Amino acid sequence: MQAGWDKGTSLPLSNCPTPFGMYLGIYSRATLDKVGIPIAQSKEDAIRYEVEWHREYCNQEPVEVMFPELTDGNAKGTEEHHGRINLVLENNYLIKYKGTWA
Repeated sequence: MQAGWDKGTSLPLSNCPTPFGMYLGIYSRATLDKVGIPIAQSKEDAIRYEVEWHREYCNQEPVEVMFPELTDGNAKGTEEHHGRINLVLENNYLIKYKGTWA
């Protein structure tokens, strides 16, 4: 598998709930310059931008998701970390402890 940073393009690691879900990925400076970077003022903003802003981003640059299996539906279960219960998403390359998922 070619390393994501060697591709020279944007590369979302997750497709849950949209490409770049959970803000996981490698972003292209050229595409960021086109769409801008929103500033979230609240958790609600961050959640909304996770879908709306990434859809706009992907309209500017078509992408291929590196780990489409990295979704809530494929979670390995839950674990407590930093005083909260986290959903555990993992594959052979990374582990994501997701705090907001219910």
